[in-house]
Amino acid sequence: MKNTSILLVDDHQLILELISESLEATKAFSVTCAASLEQAIQEITEKDNFDIVMLDIVLPEAVGLQEVKKIVDLNANGRVVIFSGTVSETFVQNCLDVGVSGFIPKTFSVDALSSALKFIATGQKFVPANFFTFGGGRIGKDSYGIGGGEFEVLKKLAEGLSNKDITNILSLPETTVKMRVRSICHKLGAENRTQAVLIAQKSGLV
Repeated sequence: MKNTSILLVDDHQLILELISESLEATKAFSVTCAASLEQAIQEITEKDNFDIVMLDIVLPEAVGLQEVKKIVDLNANGRVVIFSGTVSETFVQNCLDVGVSGFIPKTFSVDALSSALKFIATGQKFVPANFFTFGGGRIGKDSYGIGGGEFEVLKKLAEGLSNKDITNILSLPETTVKMRVRSICHKLGAENRTQAVLIAQKSGLV
C-alpha cells in the first residue's frame, strides 16, 4: 500500500524534525518539509501535488486567507489542512470555505495526528470535535493570522498614531513598523492603514 505523501510547512526546525520522524515511524506516511511559504510552493510545483499539505499559518511571510487559497489551488489533486497552535473558529471556517480539508492542532499526540491525517486522506474534512463548540464566537488576533508584534502595532494604529510615533513608543526600527503595517493590511485585505483599522474594529480585533 502506497504511503500518504505529506508536505509539512512550518518555520520551526524542531517541529519539522519531530513531526516528520514521528509520522514516518508509523510507516504510513512519507514526509517532505518546508520552512516557508515560498519553499512550500516550490515543493508542490516540483512534486506535482502532495496527498496532504499540513500548513502552519505563522510563517516568515504573511499568510492570510489569500495565501491559504493559493496553496489549496496549487495542490488541487491533494488536500490542505491547517496545522497550527493558535487559530480561531472564524479563520478555520473561512479556510474551510476556500477548500481546506480541516484543522489539526499542534497539541495532538502522534496517534491522534496520524488518525486525523488518515481520515483526511480518505477525502473527509476534519476539525476537532469540541473546536466549534467551545470556540464559537471567539474572534481575536488569530482570526486573520495576525501575530503578537503586529497586533501591538495594530492597536497603536487604532489610536491614530503615525509610524514615527509607533516607532518611538514600541522602541522598534521604523522599517519594522512599516513592514508590520504592510503585513496587517495584507492579512486584513485592506488597501491602507485607515481601512485596516476599520476592518479590525468591525471584527472586534481592537
